[in-house]
Amino acid sequence: MDEQKVIAEIEKQAETMTAPEMRAHMLAFAECGYMVTEMNQHTFSAREVEAYLDGRPAHDLIAFNSRWPRRVGSR
Repeated sequence: MDEQKVIAEIEKQAETMTAPEMRAHMLAFAECGYMVTEMNQHTFSAREVEAYLDGRPAHDLIAFNSRWPRRVGSR
């Protein structure tokens, strides 16, 4: 399967999401190639977590960030 087609499909599906945090995760996944959650963030380096957080659209994260504090740590 063509990587660009997969990314395009993920972005297309993200645009249909009504939950802002899910949309933000999908768009960041399309940009970074991995998904960081509260449960798995300890398995990523601080740089990877920052890149992921930076990849999410700011307007989608207003409510999301108030529930998920940024706890960045290294491996």
